[in-house]
Amino acid sequence: MTPFDGVGLWIWGAFWGGNDLDGAAAAAYRAAGVRWVALKCSDGITGDPAYPAQARISLDSGLAVIPWCFVEPGGNEAAQVQVAWQAAGSPAAGSLMICDVESTVNVGVLGRALASHGFTWATSTWGNPQAHPGAPSIGQLADMGCAAFLSQSYAVAWGVSAQSAIATSVAAYGGLGLGPYTKPILPTLDGPAILAAAQACKAAGLNGISAWRYGANGITPTSFAGVADLFAVTPSPVYLALAAPTVVSQLSSPTDPWDACGEACVASVLTDAGSPETAGYVVQQALADGYAQAGGTTTGANLVALLAHFGVPAHEVTEPLSVTIPGALSRKHEVIVLVSSNSDGVPTAGTGIGHWLLAWGQNPQGDQVMNPLNNPAGQLDLYPFSLLDSCDLKDAVEIDYVLPKDGGTPISTPTLSPGTYQLPSGTSLTVT
Repeated sequence: MTPFDGVGLWIWGAFWGGNDLDGAAAAAYRAAGVRWVALKCSDGITGDPAYPAQARISLDSGLAVIPWCFVEPGGNEAAQVQVAWQAAGSPAAGSLMICDVESTVNVGVLGRALASHGFTWATSTWGNPQAHPGAPSIGQLADMGCAAFLSQSYAVAWGVSAQSAIATSVAAYGGLGLGPYTKPILPTLDGPAILAAAQACKAAGLNGISAWRYGANGITPTSFAGVADLFAVTPSPVYLALAAPTVVSQLSSPTDPWDACGEACVASVLTDAGSPETAGYVVQQALADGYAQAGGTTTGANLVALLAHFGVPAHEVTEPLSVTIPGALSRKHEVIVLVSSNSDGVPTAGTGIGHWLLAWGQNPQGDQVMNPLNNPAGQLDLYPFSLLDSCDLKDAVEIDYVLPKDGGTPISTPTLSPGTYQLPSGTSLTVT
């Protein structure tokens, strides 16, 4: 099984005049059974500036997002992969990429460049490579790590039956197992009617299809009627992890330490962003600017505003942690998440106590977080997925910025000048 199994949708990209997605369309495709969407991130050495917005719309609709790049001939495959990686948001190792390769390229350079960024990747190329002398070697692509072949099996464009198009692709790729390479074939179809082609794929033992939403042969949500049922899959999970964050104990804050969990997470982010701050200083700033109240609850919106004060972009997320954490990690972003906990900050369901954790990775055993409390206070902890899911309070703050430890650029942040500040509660705060 591969991450490319099931039912997918291809989007050409707004930058090139194709059919981009709005929220209603993305939701309609998801409801029709589409599992993943391939969004164009680059064409050669030109990135698509519309990609981030399209990815956000798709993710918010519950679609898995896979960036795809068109690889041009010309001997600069490594540079093209670098552009694709940057245009896709510099994703963490283990992320997905599809390379559209339709002409002679240096397969070795391409494969090594993809490996250098840790991509799990698939290739989209001719449905019948034998009819195209310039097509890349299927065997070489498989040898360089290609996980799946999304053959362009275009029955409408070829003017043949769906069954004929699929049979041609299966034969051309050397059978279901690609001879000795054991890499699956997952055809890409043209529409608008794709059910017959999908049925032919299922009959051939293939594990998924995808289809284009572009031009006269574009796909609509109704095109997928009956298709998703053919390829119901539970994909193998992909676990991503960033570099471990700086550990900050909330009890290190001399001001309101037992309520400083969110501010301690912010202090960790700021320190790793290149502007070291203590939990105490961040608490003082939050109180001075009204982002928090002593002894009160700090919300996701409060943390977004606090981070913005220090020059770090972020946004609030109210989706389940099972969506929020892997989505953020796929963009190489840390995410601060709110869970119920006991008085020591250990995730515990149903306590009525909200506690902020800084999520930075996942592995097969669970979510990796920086816990600013626990015993002793301030730890890197690993909690089972089921535990955090049971404690999920569905409030989170994604850091919309790749930290320097994960390949980003340091920031400069403002400081709170010495003086006496009047707080919203009517009391004052003196900073020396």
